[in-house]
Amino acid sequence: MKLLLVVILIVFILKASNVNAYGESDSQGNPCSLERESHNLINLVRMFPVQYKSSFMNGYSGLSSVLNSYKAVTPLYIDNVLNRMSKAHSFDMANSNCFSHNDCNGTAINQRFQKWGITNTWGENIAAGNKDGITTNNQLICDSSSGNKVCSGDNSGSDGHRKNIMSSNFQFLGVGYYSTSTSTYKNYWTQDFSGSGSILPTNPIYSGYHTFYPSTTIPKFIVMFYSKTQSLSSMSIVFVGGSTFPMTLTYGNSSYAAYTYTPTSFTVSCQQYYFQGNTTNTSTFRYPDTGYLQVSKDTTCSGWSITTSVSIIANLNLGLKTNSETKIETETETETETPKSTNPPPRKWNWFWDYKLLSNNNYQEEFQQQQEQQQQQDDDQFYNSSSNLIETSFLIFFVILILKLLI
Repeated sequence: MKLLLVVILIVFILKASNVNAYGESDSQGNPCSLERESHNLINLVRMFPVQYKSSFMNGYSGLSSVLNSYKAVTPLYIDNVLNRMSKAHSFDMANSNCFSHNDCNGTAINQRFQKWGITNTWGENIAAGNKDGITTNNQLICDSSSGNKVCSGDNSGSDGHRKNIMSSNFQFLGVGYYSTSTSTYKNYWTQDFSGSGSILPTNPIYSGYHTFYPSTTIPKFIVMFYSKTQSLSSMSIVFVGGSTFPMTLTYGNSSYAAYTYTPTSFTVSCQQYYFQGNTTNTSTFRYPDTGYLQVSKDTTCSGWSITTSVSIIANLNLGLKTNSETKIETETETETETPKSTNPPPRKWNWFWDYKLLSNNNYQEEFQQQQEQQQQQDDDQFYNSSSNLIETSFLIFFVILILKLLI
């Protein structure tokens, strides 16, 4: 009877808890596969800036003056609140057909951050036009002021996106992607940075995912590890329904590392996998904490799944169409900094030009209502998760109390 009571209480606790483990997606599938790619590569460039530009920015010029003045910094945890906030802003821009740090109805950016509970150091990058994470990230890192992928130099005054990406003031990141065929640039991105987050994870694997670079058909798997107290003895990638492969320490050392694995061929659609690291003191860490990542080059497959399934498609075509236009902007605000803006160039501009829309954006009521409804939904989900966490804490205390009475 005592054992049955304990089992019932434990099951009740597990059902009551609705807080996502680190690396999971939320109930709406966020972060999606493209957002995960962007987050993981942001961590790669933060930890290994010089190596990143040498290996992942082929085709850009002016790289000799890029990422030399920025010191390597620690990686960023993905944060669910920031992810949903950035997603909501990309949704707003795409559906309202505007491109601005302020909401498309004119609400100031700082009010948006305050509404979502971000009141300390924060920063934001926005971009439009490209569909994958690596191209968008490189666009922001390059910070071209003259077009043609000619990158601005460090500390040139035109490297605001790069400054956000490489800032040591930030600890958390949210990446939001949204696309609609009726908008000017089709694909819209928001990267929101913060010095604090809703929950501080303890997993030393900050991120892990894949990118299709340099190959357009074979994924490169990358995982980022950082710990002040742990050192890795090995890192592996585990494919569901397949094999486990050791990963190569490509950059860094056993406590500050980027591990990679590239298969010789790949024909599995939505192949599920996870990363597993073993430390020198026999601890084991898994990313994601639960569930499985899924191989996808677009949003055909969700970025994460709690269930296992493998479907094999021979000669899978994973090509992406190339977008013809894009534009980007950055705005950094901390307690002491003021926002920056760049005046627009003449109307004749190419796909890589960076500028800020200074004109007032037309407000479309129905799209704004959709955005507000989605934000309210997301807010409710967050507060419900927080309430469930508090309830879970009380339940654990209750179980301990009952166990003491029963023993």
